[in-house]
Amino acid sequence: MKKIFIGFILFALVFLSCSEKSVIEADKQKSVIEVNKQEKISNVYLKAKQEQKKYKKYIKKFKYLIIIDYDLPYTEDRLWVYNTETNNIIIKSKVSHAHKSGDLTAEKFSNKVGSNMSSLGSFITLNSYKGKFGISMRLKGLEKNVNNNALKRGIVFHDKKGYTWSLGCFMTEKTINKKLISLTKNGTFVYVHKT
Repeated sequence: MKKIFIGFILFALVFLSCSEKSVIEADKQKSVIEVNKQEKISNVYLKAKQEQKKYKKYIKKFKYLIIIDYDLPYTEDRLWVYNTETNNIIIKSKVSHAHKSGDLTAEKFSNKVGSNMSSLGSFITLNSYKGKFGISMRLKGLEKNVNNNALKRGIVFHDKKGYTWSLGCFMTEKTINKKLISLTKNGTFVYVHKT
């Protein structure tokens, strides 16, 4: 009986030791993933800043910068609004892509009217208005043959109203949408990224 009890104790110690190692390894992997994610976000931010300089003649509001990273799935935060004066992220949110661009992530893009796909590249925010999705904000695409038909296509920021995918618009939760539009309408640079 003593041998069985000692055997059980040894087994428990080995098991706990292995479990502890597994937890430590999982934590290390999680940390590496987090560091890689932060590094990627920083790289996308630097690319957006380069593009912002390139299109500065269109920008009226330099305080904010909107970045959308379509490398990430719609289930993760992939929209950030940066305060460029404080270098802080003031909004981070999930954001839709168009249903014909892909399921979990956006893979296909178009500038064509009626394509029902998302567009990439550099945009400038225009006016806000009240439409069928509530408060919305128009966008002007700045890149020829990439997104310059955004206005014709009706590509806007608006409330998601329960939808997962759009016809090309950038949909966010109602409270995020309202704050984003209030801060960034009429002349803020938007950069939509895909590697």
